[in-house]
Amino acid sequence: MRAIDLACRILKVNHAGEPCAINMKLVPKNPVILLRHSKLGYVTVSQGFSLSAFFLGSIWAIVKRTWLVFVGLFVVEVVLWYLNGVATVKRDFVTLLGLMLVNVALAICRGKYANRWLLASLRRRGYGPWPVADDKQA
Repeated sequence: MRAIDLACRILKVNHAGEPCAINMKLVPKNPVILLRHSKLGYVTVSQGFSLSAFFLGSIWAIVKRTWLVFVGLFVVEVVLWYLNGVATVKRDFVTLLGLMLVNVALAICRGKYANRWLLASLRRRGYGPWPVADDKQA
């Protein structure tokens, strides 16, 4: 079996991200990217919005082992928590409303960019796209 056909059977999409002819009902809503590491094996990364990153924030980054993303998100969240506390003590409701909107915007950005951050982190760790076009077909 050719490597591309194997990936098509596993992911239900071909190397261009288009649905395969087999099992059309099982095609995932969000296309996935299949990455391969020579020693660690295979990993799939979904494309599109990440609900888990939207709701969990820096906890999502810990679970996915994206340490740079975790540090960045954690620093921003600590600053926002501190500012929320200061605004609450001062009873400044306009500032609280503004900080609430910033928190919502941060959550939307986390959800939108989380899978891109994960993909970049995996590539820094040595994962590459699979199947590679110049692989020998079996």
